[in-house]
Amino acid sequence: MPFEPVYENIAVCRQTLKTEEKNKAECRTEIPTDSVSGIINLYAQSVITEKDVSEGKLKYSGKVTFFLCYENSGGEISKCECGADFSGEIALPEGCDCRCVLRSDVEKAEADASGVRLNIIAYISVKAEIYSSSPSRALCRGDGLIVKEEEIPLIKSSGIRECGYPIEEEIELNFKVAQVISQRVQATVTAVQCGVGAIIVDGEAFLSVVMLQSGAKNDIIREDKVVPFRTEIECEEAMPASKAVARVFVRSFKTDIFVDEENGVSRLNASALIKCEGEAFSEETKAFAEDAFDPSLVIETEREKVTVIRRGEVKSEKARVSERVAVDEIPMGAYLAATCGEKAEIASAEKSGEFIIVSGALSLNALILDADGKVFSRRIETPFECKIAGGNAERYTVTATATESSAKIVSATETEVAFDVIFTVYPEEESSYELIKDVKSAGEKQVNDHAISVYLALENEDLWGLSKRLGAYPQTLLETNPDLQFPLTGKERIIVYRQK
Repeated sequence: MPFEPVYENIAVCRQTLKTEEKNKAECRTEIPTDSVSGIINLYAQSVITEKDVSEGKLKYSGKVTFFLCYENSGGEISKCECGADFSGEIALPEGCDCRCVLRSDVEKAEADASGVRLNIIAYISVKAEIYSSSPSRALCRGDGLIVKEEEIPLIKSSGIRECGYPIEEEIELNFKVAQVISQRVQATVTAVQCGVGAIIVDGEAFLSVVMLQSGAKNDIIREDKVVPFRTEIECEEAMPASKAVARVFVRSFKTDIFVDEENGVSRLNASALIKCEGEAFSEETKAFAEDAFDPSLVIETEREKVTVIRRGEVKSEKARVSERVAVDEIPMGAYLAATCGEKAEIASAEKSGEFIIVSGALSLNALILDADGKVFSRRIETPFECKIAGGNAERYTVTATATESSAKIVSATETEVAFDVIFTVYPEEESSYELIKDVKSAGEKQVNDHAISVYLALENEDLWGLSKRLGAYPQTLLETNPDLQFPLTGKERIIVYRQK
């Protein structure tokens, strides 16, 4: 009697593309180039604002925000804030019904004074991870077939959901502010969980503002503020048992300074908008055929290897990195007043046991006052290597955020710098399975019509291998040979009874 196989279609999530695109954004200011005598600080921050999949392409757009502090031709400190848009597209694999994870980062920012007006340029890296969910046919069971089952986890994604989280902070300052030299906000994820219909994201925003004090002293003062936050991203598919990942980006940041001349104090109002992206994952375990045979027919199977990716718990870890770094000569009588513009770049992240060895580069702007009270800066860069907890995950993505820094002059050509860096690890567990996508008959087996047969065991043979070799049901073999212990030693004798 011919067998009747039963198949099911399952959706398997695959990473179909991982790529990096280079982009450029330019802001044309109204600042005459001949009015700029020196750049004190330039900071740029980027964010992806829109993305769309159509016509076989991933189209994206984003925005870069610039903050420029410079010395004008009159020797005074001035600032400029502006923004610029950028966009691009990425060709997708054919038939890709994808979800996309996009991240952007400003690799370098520079001021171009070659024209009549000052231009500010940002060179941007856009990293994209493209996932697709394609159906695969898999054998589950079949009338006439003896099947060895394997439990396979099926992961279903909610897709990426977004929300915005506003931050408002007011800081009282016991001095008069003359000018803001640097301002920025960084954001990190500290924990992610799911509730009913929502992805719950915990994080921290790190606000940093560097100001020039008004008055005879003309000092530079840095104010830092850590703002914890919790937000919920609406997601109908999310349940408390679901796993989730989340990422946060700074969409905008603004500071307003109010100076009380009479009392010699100031008030700093800082506002930011944090963009939160979250994705929930549900898991269902289902039994599929790992192997199959027919007692009376020779069968041929066509197999397909599939990879299942499970998301692990997002973890963050703080590290302190200190180094001595050579710098361009600093004039006598100058002192290092403050740091700003911290940046962490990861070059590699390699697993070593239960740890991840992360290496890359750290940089900052050192703001220096000379003996005459004139402000200038030095860009300081140093390589780093940190060992962070990695757990048992085989795959992972690591991000690094430099939140705070300090520096002091050791000699005219050397400084000692220290960074606080938050590493966020997004672990993934990858498991591979071979599914039977098709089974066909290749002819009849030679039938053994003896009522009783005795077979020699094979060394290290398991129950399934024995059953398949003898064309017998595993349970029947156990019932007729109750003393068998697997794996076999090769010395056993196996009895098979056949009904006549």
